[in-house]
Amino acid sequence: MHPNDEVVYIEVNNKLVHLYGESSSLPSEKHSSFKQTIIDFLSRKKGGQKALALQEWIKQQINQPIIRIVFLTWFILLIIGVVILSITLEYHPLKALYTSAVMLLGGYDAVYLRDDKQTILQPEILERFINFFYMLSGILLMGILQAWLTQWVLNEKFQQLFIYPKRNHIVVIGLSQLGEKIADFLQKWQQPVFGMNDKKVKPSVLPHMQLLIGNFVDNLQKVNLANAKSVVVVTDNEDDNINISLKAYQVNPNCTLIIRTFDYHKTNEIKEYLPYAKVINDYELSAETFVSNAFGKHIRNMLRMNEQTILVAEYTIKQGDTLNGYFLFELAYGYQVVPILYQTYKQSHPKIMPSYWDKSPLEPGDRIVILANFDSLQNIENGDRQLPNCKLSVKEAPSQDIILKASAIIAFVCGCNKKMALNLMYNLPGTLDYPIYKHQGQLLLRRLKKYGVDATLIEN
Repeated sequence: MHPNDEVVYIEVNNKLVHLYGESSSLPSEKHSSFKQTIIDFLSRKKGGQKALALQEWIKQQINQPIIRIVFLTWFILLIIGVVILSITLEYHPLKALYTSAVMLLGGYDAVYLRDDKQTILQPEILERFINFFYMLSGILLMGILQAWLTQWVLNEKFQQLFIYPKRNHIVVIGLSQLGEKIADFLQKWQQPVFGMNDKKVKPSVLPHMQLLIGNFVDNLQKVNLANAKSVVVVTDNEDDNINISLKAYQVNPNCTLIIRTFDYHKTNEIKEYLPYAKVINDYELSAETFVSNAFGKHIRNMLRMNEQTILVAEYTIKQGDTLNGYFLFELAYGYQVVPILYQTYKQSHPKIMPSYWDKSPLEPGDRIVILANFDSLQNIENGDRQLPNCKLSVKEAPSQDIILKASAIIAFVCGCNKKMALNLMYNLPGTLDYPIYKHQGQLLLRRLKKYGVDATLIEN
């Protein structure tokens, strides 16, 4: 390894096996409508933005189940009261409407302005009974509504008590459907996540995450970007994503910046201005997702790494498969893949991050999970394995004991039989007539060097 080399590592975790049962889908783009056109027009006006904000707030409150129940019950009682007072007591419809509304709001004396005196047996008793029942119902409904309003006010106050992050945190900007998924995954992986959104989200969405609501650019200074580990910008507005990303890069050019885009040309432009940012195009990623489905049931997940899509594929070896009979190192180096899980048909528990130097080849019934790109999976489907193109050349060994140890190492790493390895070591200098892969040979040279064996790698 050299300075400025980029290294990707895999952390061994026992939960790795369970990740492949989950399925993910990308959010679909909604078709525009006349209503959406009106909203887009209003959003460009300053006064219209306030009206849309008010409309969005009202919509969010009406969607609360308790508010629906209160207003529906109140409206039904109002209609029943109008009907009873109009038919039974011969009230004028407007007076019946007013009287029912006042009673439901807890009024009592305001509805008794009768001129004639009546006894307890006259219709006044029915009116008083209705008023008593409606007054209790109104007090109950208003009490529920007041309790909800109190809770809402308290939530608004606590919303402002934002705990400012210190360092090595991840900021997710834009909590649409995609942003919610990203933040949820990061929380499951126990990462320090702080969210930002331009409008309120439901309390049930990401309840344990610190959240800032308001203008994105104004709130950037509140999340301590200078010490952030990563910034993920995934709003539904591409221009906002670009502006926010530029601001974030100015504050912290060393953080990992991930940007969501929609236009292919803008994606390339952003890569020029922000060469170290990870720019992900929605449609490009969607296309790759569809292409991955062409490999059938083998695909379990996908991720981005080094500006390319890496697929997580699972294979259960069958008789006649292109992988049947190969060792893990032949699979890894021949198809340019990374095995991350291996389970033989004899084992009840899989090996996570298995060694490439397992003594037994793949057999029918074995199960393996690999990381691979599209080209590697295509080569596996076609059985187009890259053949080894290097040979080991040994000049000399220090002693007889070292010769025996070196021959055992050669047989183990190369996969050849011990007789062939011994024959090489007893006839130095010489070249092993057994082709190996370059990475395989580099590992072999490092192990032989520990014992003072002078060896080189010859590439064909």
